[in-house]
Amino acid sequence: MTNPLFEGKETIIKETIRLANEIALAEEKHSQDELFYSSDELQSHPAVKEKEKALDEFLDTLKYEDIQLLQTIMYLGRDNEHQEGETPEEIYQQKFDSLLWNENKHIEVNQMTGKQQLGDYLTNGAKLLNITL
Repeated sequence: MTNPLFEGKETIIKETIRLANEIALAEEKHSQDELFYSSDELQSHPAVKEKEKALDEFLDTLKYEDIQLLQTIMYLGRDNEHQEGETPEEIYQQKFDSLLWNENKHIEVNQMTGKQQLGDYLTNGAKLLNITL
């Protein structure tokens, strides 16, 4: 059962993870197929760019509050910083309050899409917060 604080947001989280994982798979595939690619060349590969565009377009459809939710979950999954015995609500709120938010949604989206392990971070953060995906 999903934590009630995140009820109704599971679809957004799942779709973001799916799209982020598609980017990671495309990068992995093309780095193995074409070993001569540098990191910058790999990111500009048409297959990778197509997946990145899909993620950007999806995130652009979301409300600013949903981007904040995703970014908070992402940082929780990356940093895994919390005190033993804290509730998921306390863990989430403390991380949310510690982040410096920009009023420009696109800047916040770029904070997420620049992370190569976005899918992993979101998955780990969702587990930490007892969000059923």
